[in-house]
Amino acid sequence: MRRSMLAVVPLAMTVMMLTAQVATAATEIHDPHDVGGKLDIESVDASRNGGALEVAVTMYGTWPSSLLAHSGGNRIRILFDTDNDGSPEYTGTIVSVHGHLEMNIKGQGSTFEPLNVRRPDDNTALVTVPGGSPPNPAHAYHVAASATFVPASGPKKVDRAPDHGWIDVPHA
Repeated sequence: MRRSMLAVVPLAMTVMMLTAQVATAATEIHDPHDVGGKLDIESVDASRNGGALEVAVTMYGTWPSSLLAHSGGNRIRILFDTDNDGSPEYTGTIVSVHGHLEMNIKGQGSTFEPLNVRRPDDNTALVTVPGGSPPNPAHAYHVAASATFVPASGPKKVDRAPDHGWIDVPHA
């Protein structure tokens, strides 16, 4: 009896670990420190949890939410290629409205309700896109992030991660 329990416990632990891994599928890419400015993208982490898609965009330096004031030119965008043709069908634009970050998704003639954007730290914007928004009949997410920083003087700085192509986010 004791010997069979010793065999069952590791098997049960393995099943629990595999189940946990299946529940969330994630892909993280790192971008070079290549454009400078407050919105130089360091990494993009995209994960699926059931039907929802979570995207975290992390910059090399800290930045205040007010940097993305709705009236200014600084922006973080999440691009969605929902049909795997290499072009974004939808764009989510992160802005600060009255001190609160939100993402507005537009594309294919549609505009969706703003989504709450969280700040887990001073370098990161994190948004959860519910299943079905934007419409994605194939349930295949390909995402990228871009950031535009307009300094007080000098040229505008634009970054994209990945620099070319897309992040393939596996099904959860």
